Amino acid sequence: MADRGKVRRFFEVAEIEKQFSSLTEQLCSFYKNRLEADGEDESQKIAQVQRFVFGEVKKLIFPLMEDIYTDTFTDSELDELISIHSSPTFQRLRELAPGIQQKMFSELSDSMSELEEKIEGFVNNLFDESDEGPIVPEDRVN
Repeated sequence: MADRGKVRRFFEVAEIEKQFSSLTEQLCSFYKNRLEADGEDESQKIAQVQRFVFGEVKKLIFPLMEDIYTDTFTDSELDELISIHSSPTFQRLRELAPGIQQKMFSELSDSMSELEEKIEGFVNNLFDESDEGPIVPEDRVN
């Protein structure tokens, strides 16, 4: 069983709180969209909602995560995780990862429709052979 202080230190260097902050922004997007649809500029209220949701998520999830990490990792494993996440190379990776993902998805977007067609053809052929009939995605049924 690992030391809870080391788990908290790992959460700090791994920027777990920052990750949950972006999750709460996604959870709050519904309220933001609703207010914007009404033509209201309620940025202060939206910020309050985000802080509230983040606080509630943190109170609910962080103790559970601490328990799981405490039970899962040893102190030496946490020391190593802290070291890895604190390294300049890993910090650079974390900084560049969103741009890398965006570039990858941008470059893959053209290939995705071709991939979907290949998968659909494979699945349809597979089911043609099994007398079940072809499978056609619902959005392609006429």
